[in-house]
Amino acid sequence: NFLDDGRLVATYQKDGKSVVVVASLNDDGSIAEKDEFDMDSGLPMKVGGVIGGGSNAPNDLYFIGGSPSTPTSVYKWDMASKKEAEVLACSSSLSFPDEVISIPQQIEFPTTLGTAFGYYYPPKNDEYICSTSTPPLLVKAHGGPTACTSTAFNAGIQFWTSRGFAVL
Repeated sequence: NFLDDGRLVATYQKDGKSVVVVASLNDDGSIAEKDEFDMDSGLPMKVGGVIGGGSNAPNDLYFIGGSPSTPTSVYKWDMASKKEAEVLACSSSLSFPDEVISIPQQIEFPTTLGTAFGYYYPPKNDEYICSTSTPPLLVKAHGGPTACTSTAFNAGIQFWTSRGFAVL
């Protein structure tokens, strides 16, 4: 997507987290200047559908995003200040204490076609104790190689991890 001032804005995934790239281009299409932003810059874990704020707000970006504890939401973020992105609208009013939200960990494993990637959600809730040496594992598969899953809040995943199940 191009911003009003001609800069290019795009997103990609790195280690299970979104990265927003803003680049100025030379006349030949090569990159003149590039900035990358991620969670350390105030963005949520998952970002997509980024658009600019227009000529009146050239440093503002609007996008759809979320995190393991935040349902999919519409955000506004100021690239200049790098303060935490502001939620403008949320897809759900659900909220849960951090003590029961499992944060996914990206894992990789060998397959016959090469390396595959997934997210491991460890069980998280001190009120449930596993009665076996390892917790039960719930595996959720999705299509590939071009499809991927999101790390944004998923009530179904968080339900199982808060009850002592591990989810992959």
